[in-house]
Amino acid sequence: MINSCSGAEIISKAIKDSGVETLFWYPGREILPLYHELNDIGVSIIRSSHEQCAVHSADGYYRASGRISSVLTSTGPGSVNAMMGLACAYKDGSSLVLITGQVPTSKIGTDAFEEVDLLSMTSPITKKNIRVKDELYREIRDSFQQAVSCRPRPVHVEIPTDLFEQQYQSDFDYFEKNIKTKLDIDKIKLAIKLINESERPLVLSGYGSINSNSGNNIYSLCSKIGAPIVTTLPGRGIIDEDDDHAFGTLGVRGTKNSKIAFEKSDLLLSFGVKFSDRTSYDIFDNSKKIIDVNIDKNKRNISFDLSLIGDLNEIISNITIGVLRKDGFWINKNPVKKLDGISSSSKPLKPQAAIFEILQKLNKDDIVVTDTGSITVWTHLLKKVHVPRTFICSHSFGAMGFGLPASIGAKLSKPDKRVVLITGDGGLLMVLGELLTLSENNIDVKIFLINNGVLGTIKQYEDAKFGGEYTFSLGKKDFVAISEGLGVQALRAEDKGEMKKGIKETLGSTGPMLLDILCNPNEKVPSGGI
Repeated sequence: MINSCSGAEIISKAIKDSGVETLFWYPGREILPLYHELNDIGVSIIRSSHEQCAVHSADGYYRASGRISSVLTSTGPGSVNAMMGLACAYKDGSSLVLITGQVPTSKIGTDAFEEVDLLSMTSPITKKNIRVKDELYREIRDSFQQAVSCRPRPVHVEIPTDLFEQQYQSDFDYFEKNIKTKLDIDKIKLAIKLINESERPLVLSGYGSINSNSGNNIYSLCSKIGAPIVTTLPGRGIIDEDDDHAFGTLGVRGTKNSKIAFEKSDLLLSFGVKFSDRTSYDIFDNSKKIIDVNIDKNKRNISFDLSLIGDLNEIISNITIGVLRKDGFWINKNPVKKLDGISSSSKPLKPQAAIFEILQKLNKDDIVVTDTGSITVWTHLLKKVHVPRTFICSHSFGAMGFGLPASIGAKLSKPDKRVVLITGDGGLLMVLGELLTLSENNIDVKIFLINNGVLGTIKQYEDAKFGGEYTFSLGKKDFVAISEGLGVQALRAEDKGEMKKGIKETLGSTGPMLLDILCNPNEKVPSGGI
């Protein structure tokens, strides 16, 4: 049936029909017609404090749940503000659709007020970017389909604002294009042959395995061939890290168990890995064979003995059927060394002692989000990950300010899970307005602020390379007063007793809460891993 509708009505229906339950935005005059239609159609809309934060929230929503969200920004400055969040989502591999207003069609190319070439800006940091024209429903639906198909990455849709109130004829018909890569049986047979010939196979699991929900299939294969499992940083959680098969993360900040297993292996099976410099870390050589399985062609300049492209679960299942069963592991796992300082009671508190104490009080399925820098390093080294999508950080872009808005998205996508943010004062200062987003919407995120008064990783590098000429102090500030002023209850802890009491009270609180933990600015993260 053909319907006559405004552009805003058609676009809002396309967003809703694409599975969007929650959308993040910052208000703008030119996008109000679409806002009204989205409200009327039942999409939950969260106003962020800044467009960058809106994108980080949509990013966190996807990372915690695997479900897509969307962001709406207005013309000109509002959309330019979103670029930081978009770059983070692109580098880290998150699906979302950024919808931006643009000046009316008749004014494009005239250097009109608030006009800027957004498509040129977003081209290198999106999987796809388009300016919609006349087939509004199909173009919006295609954009969301593109965002979630194959390798997850963001899509940008630009809408000239005159389209919102124009009338269109639409039947709202849409057929999803599910293009499936045909299974290459010859390559499957070769993979089986290489595995059967291997004496020391090792599995490396990446973020692609998380996105394809391949954990059970990977575990079945490893159990059959006696292969340990190592992961990338974003691939953590594909296996419960208490399991005997789990040998930790590989690469920068990796575990010694994973490095030893890698160096001694004669065959590496990589599943959903992009082989970034943070994973490969100059340890790859020609002494082992590599079978790479991915959703699309790996762009890294690494020579694979065999590359299989397609659905990870289908490929792994077919390989598992054909391989010979092997008895037990070919390598033993060594006990993991505890980090220095985690039991310290010194004042000011050591950041690793504070983070260790927080992690000890959490459940296995709690979602932990971190900001970037030393906070992510400490948490990565101290935390065991037991469940996919429960450790969220900006692993490839390192965006400061990511943590708080991402934790908001994570909580909204998983309202039944406890969401804990561990952040530093540098990252939190960039996005303080999101405390208001928490309180206005009663979003129950527990915030643990590791407040050492400096930019920790910058200071550490300054001390090591330049002799500490500059301190990179963040000045005097009262985060308890700021937090309470924005409607979020807060406490401060200066010693171990206050910290333990504060952690208990924060985790047991109703609604969002912040614990400001004063820490030693001179404590340095260890080089390497554990």
